[in-house]
Amino acid sequence: DAGGSVVVPLPLDLVALRSQPATVPYLLRHMARVSSRGQAGGGATLAGRLSGLGPEERERLLLDLVREQVAGVLGHATPHAIEADRAFKEFGFDSLTAVEFRNRLNIATGLELPSTLVFDHPTARDVAVQLQELLAPRVADGSQQLIGEVERLEAALAAASLVDGGRAQITARLETLLRRWNAAQPDAATAEDEPDLSTASDDELFDLLDNELGHS
Repeated sequence: DAGGSVVVPLPLDLVALRSQPATVPYLLRHMARVSSRGQAGGGATLAGRLSGLGPEERERLLLDLVREQVAGVLGHATPHAIEADRAFKEFGFDSLTAVEFRNRLNIATGLELPSTLVFDHPTARDVAVQLQELLAPRVADGSQQLIGEVERLEAALAAASLVDGGRAQITARLETLLRRWNAAQPDAATAEDEPDLSTASDDELFDLLDNELGHS
């Protein structure tokens, strides 16, 4: 703000900075050799979260995401200081910070956004609206929401500590769920190969059951 540069001797613990990459201020990232890659969640997870929300909740989630990335680029500890309708240039964005911001959003959303993003959409709210338009086709696909739920279930199973009885009970429930899923949505090619059981003899039915259950 004073208009002049000041040299300040400052001890830096680079090991500590590298151990917490999400909290490293933008001006220190070059010295700490911190990359923004891998700091945000994947696009599939985001699409899964969006698919279960209404339009207003979806817009709010995306706006929060944009504000978080802006705060990260500028070195703010929280996104609270990032006003949704304030122009990026008023925050001090330049070409370097614009590219850093775009890269962070690419990682968080799974999109390939242009480097001119902040110039074409000059506020956080404008960027959030653009993200919603780009992600809408993905959100409309209900499979993304189910994938997100399966990922959460997978993480819960990996983190669970179970005794033998509990593990067996959960395994049985999962197998039942999978059978119901396959029965409700049979593959077209498989359905065509299904044998006609209406004319099958008793011996043929028993042979079929043995094959299905894996008995010799």
